[in-house]
Order: sequence, then structure tokens, then C-alpha cells
Amino acid sequence: TLQIGTGSSTETASFETATIDSGATLYVADGATLTIRIPNSIINNGHLINFGTVNDDLTNTDAFDNYAAYNANVASNSSTINNHSGGVWTGKVLTNGGTINNMNGARWTGDVASNDGQINNTSGKTNSNSIGIQYSIPIFNGFAVTSKVRESIALEDKARNDLEANRRNAALVARQSFLGVNSGLAQVKALEAAEVSSNSALESNKLGYQVGVRINIDVLNAQRQLYQTRTDLARARYNTILAGLKLKAAAGSLREEDLQPINALLQQP
Repeated sequence: TLQIGTGSSTETASFETATIDSGATLYVADGATLTIRIPNSIINNGHLINFGTVNDDLTNTDAFDNYAAYNANVASNSSTINNHSGGVWTGKVLTNGGTINNMNGARWTGDVASNDGQINNTSGKTNSNSIGIQYSIPIFNGFAVTSKVRESIALEDKARNDLEANRRNAALVARQSFLGVNSGLAQVKALEAAEVSSNSALESNKLGYQVGVRINIDVLNAQRQLYQTRTDLARARYNTILAGLKLKAAAGSLREEDLQPINALLQQP
């Protein structure tokens, strides 16, 4: 145990460094003052008891009992700090992972920056004051506001032009799809008539081949013409159906029910 002061006379003790080892006790008596010059902090691994004045920051891993004036910050606390009746503590707690007891009749002026432990304030006298003034005076910002305004106007014009372009494109697609439907229906009707004609020509050539007035190349040509007409008819029907779907999509009226009749036309080969 190291005692500073006798309690009957004023005494000041100064040390270069201070580390209280585990199991050791540092006692600051009434009227005494403890000052650590370098690095102005105390590492307490034992027991620090203050009845006088302590002016140094504290790293506490065991027990600190304050009965008088403690005018510094607690860098970290992982054990127990007791601010007893009559104790006046002016300082912050940067990190608390232990227990801080501010007892009845004591005063603590400060706050806790980071707390993962427990703080018991039975005194009710804890003061935390903060006064600050902040000025923000724009002098020159490089025309940032003007550039932002111009950018916003340009983006508005772009959005307006994009909308007009989409409207015109939708109208063009609808017009092309409408013409595609009309021309497709006419083409389908013409190819259906051509199919009947090609089929009649094939039957005529078969009959002529049987009686000897036609040769086999005539029959083959008639068959090729019939199959080509059927291929063109299937393609025309497909294009007409697709144009009808595009027309409804451009008009915004395409629904799932419009696809069901088309699915019904699909057959297993």
C-alpha cells in the first residue's frame, strides 16, 4: 500500500508513470494531490482510493473508490468505479465494460461515449453539458448549383423527347400491324384459291398421264406447285396471326385469352 499525504497537511506527489499492480493499493489522503506528469494517466490493476485530488486519466481494471475530487477522464473501465457521497467527478468515460456507481450525495459531470456495462446513478446528479457553434458559409462552389439546374432541365427535355418517340413508335407499329393484318387476310384468301387451283391442276395432270397425253414431269411439276402453294398459305396464315397479336400489343389490349385460340391451332406433328 502506497499512501500520499497524511490527511493533516497539504501534500503533492508527482510521478513519471503510475501503474497500480494487482493486489496493490494507492491511497490519496485528504488534502493531497496526485499528478502523473508523463503520460498523464494511471493504469489501475489494483485498488485506487482517493480522499484528495486526482488529476490524471484512468485505465481501470479493478477497483477505484472516489470520495473527493477526480478531475480527469476514464479511458476504459472493465471492473468497478464507485463515486461515493461527497465525491465530485468531472470527466468522461470513453469506454465502459464494467460497473459505475454514482452514489447518493455524489456528483458526476460528464458522459459515457461507449457503454457495454452497467451504470447505477442513485445520486441523480449527473451533468452533461455541450455548447457548440457551427458556421457554413458558401463562398464559391464552382457553379455546381447552376450545373445541376442545367442538368435537370436537360434530363426533363430528354424524358419528354423519349416519351414522344415512344408514342410515335407505338403509332407506327400499330399502323404497320393493321396493314399487315389486312394484307395478310387478302393473301390468305388468294392462296386458298390458288391451292384449289393447284390441286385441280395436279388431278388433271394425273388423269392426262394415265391416258398418255401427259408425261411424268408434268405430274411432278404440278405436285411441286401444289406443295409450294400450301407452304406459302401456311406462312401467310402465320404472318397474319402474328400481325394481329402485334396490333393488340401496340394498342395495349393483348391478354392471355387472345393466345388460347392460337394454342388450339397447334397440333402434334
